[in-house]
Amino acid sequence: MASPLPLLKMEPHGDTLVLITSGDLGEFQFHEIEREAEPILRRMGTGDVRHVVIDMAMTEYCGSATLAFFLKLWMRVRERHGRLALCNVSPVVRDVLAATRMDTIWPVFPTRDEALAAVHQAGPA
Repeated sequence: MASPLPLLKMEPHGDTLVLITSGDLGEFQFHEIEREAEPILRRMGTGDVRHVVIDMAMTEYCGSATLAFFLKLWMRVRERHGRLALCNVSPVVRDVLAATRMDTIWPVFPTRDEALAAVHQAGPA
């Protein structure tokens, strides 16, 4: 049997790591999210990543496990005086972010290009 697609894919862009989510990231994927988050958090410790853009174009829903991972990631980004932004979020994800007030912490952009531009133009955190 073929292994399932990763839920979180890394794509480096200079000092920015683009994280591409795939599929729904609800509570049933808790263990997969935890497992896939480890190499991403390790990558944040290497020193070559300052900013993170999370592209959620392929995700309709995310739950508390995903938000907890995003918070851990955001804390690592802040330690590096970087920025974290989200893009291509579904209406349901936008509602989750609003309900948890995470949309007041992380800016949300319609496209990846806009999110990349924003994290670089923002200057130091």
